[in-house]
Order: sequence, then C-alpha cells, then structure tokens
Amino acid sequence: MNFSLFQILVVLFLIIEKISSIPPTPPVDEEEHTNGRLQHYIMRFDIIAKSFKEEYLPELGNLKSLFEATLAKDSMKDKLLLLDTYNDNLSNDFADYLQTELDKQYITEDILIHRWYVQEILPQLNDHLAKEAQIFLDKIQEAHKIPGLDEKFELYTKAAESISEDLWDYLNENPEPPPVLNAHLKFFQEYIGYLLQQCVVATFENELRSLLKEVEAALAGSDNAEKLRVVDFFDEVSTKFGSFLNEKVIEFEIYKFGE
Repeated sequence: MNFSLFQILVVLFLIIEKISSIPPTPPVDEEEHTNGRLQHYIMRFDIIAKSFKEEYLPELGNLKSLFEATLAKDSMKDKLLLLDTYNDNLSNDFADYLQTELDKQYITEDILIHRWYVQEILPQLNDHLAKEAQIFLDKIQEAHKIPGLDEKFELYTKAAESISEDLWDYLNENPEPPPVLNAHLKFFQEYIGYLLQQCVVATFENELRSLLKEVEAALAGSDNAEKLRVVDFFDEVSTKFGSFLNEKVIEFEIYKFGE
C-alpha cells in the first residue's frame, strides 16, 4: 500500500489530536483567548532569545516589552491590533529573521511532542512495531539536531514518509490502543500538575484536582473504556472548564517542549 505524504502526516497528528485540536466552537471568553495568544508570543520570545543573533536582541526586547504592555491593558482593540499588525512596524531584516526563528520553534516543538509520545509508547509495543517506531524516532531526532529551517523541515517530512504500513495501521486504530491512551493520560497528568502551579487557575482548582484523580486512576487501571472516557473529556469545549483546558494547553506545550 502506498501512502501520500499528506496521509502520513495526518496519522502522525492522530497521536496528539487530543491535545492540539482546534475547538469547533469559539472560546467561552474571547479576552482570555486573546490574552493567551499574547502570552504565547511572550513565552516564545523568551525561548528564542537564548540563541538569537546578538544584533537583533534589542529589537526583540522592545517587541517583547510591547507585548507585555499590551497584555496589561484592558483594551481588546489594542490587543487584537497588535496581534494583527506587530510585524508591520519591524525592520525587514529583523522581521524575516524573527519569522524564521519562530517557524523553527514551531517545527522543533512539534518534533519534540512526537518524540515524547513515541518514547512513551515504545516500551509497550511488540518487537516488530517497536522496531518500526524506533526507526521513526531516530529520524525525527536527527531532524531535531539540524539548525537550519529548510533542512529541518525536509528531514522531518522524510521521517513521516518512513512510517511503515504496520505502524500506520496501529496508530490509526479506533479506538486508540492502550499505549497511546496511556501516553495521553500521562500528558494530561503533567498538564494538570502544571496548571495547579499557576496562580490564575484558582477558579478551577477543585475541578482540576478532581480531574487529576480521574486521570491518575485511569492511568493506573486496566479498563480501556475508562481510559478512553477520561481522554475524551479533554475534547469537551462546551463548558467554561473545558474551554479553559483547551485554551491553556498551548501554553503548557510551549513550557514543556519549547526550545
């Protein structure tokens, strides 16, 4: 069976769809969503500053300060305007360099998320699938080491093309197999732990602690239906709590996988 690159990339994203899917309905709180977008940029600026060209660091610092000042404002108009137009006021060289560094960060973050998931499920696979998964893991680790954007992306897509039919079928199972469910649950366990450390989650602290107990029980148990039920809960975006979980997950991904 021959797979297109598009099909292969789709199945790769199946293993993280529970944590990165776009909600089918708008966020409950538009201001919270907009503030989150600003905060994500600030976090990303901090990360890329560690290896940024020294000549551009002052401009990056000014841009970060602008985002921080705008985040502190009450005006939604100012916040949305900055998100839509911040690139217009940058020098061309700096804007191009910044976009390249952000693109590299997005790809690297995606690679590290996939690497984490493969490393989690690898010990639970049979010998044949474990060998196939290790091949993919080795290839994305190679892509991770490459500093250049174009070559990094090329190696990453080649890694996607290397996925075997057997591993494709395994990852494409419905419902998801226990190793993948366990990886989701472990991710959510860490995610809730991260949220509980943030002072802004006081409104949902009781719900988070209750959900954490459910996640830990499902992770420790052998009931696959219960594992699936708990994992599927994180797709729920129709409530304020569900929307909150959906909004904050990108922040956690940047925190855990951002480089």
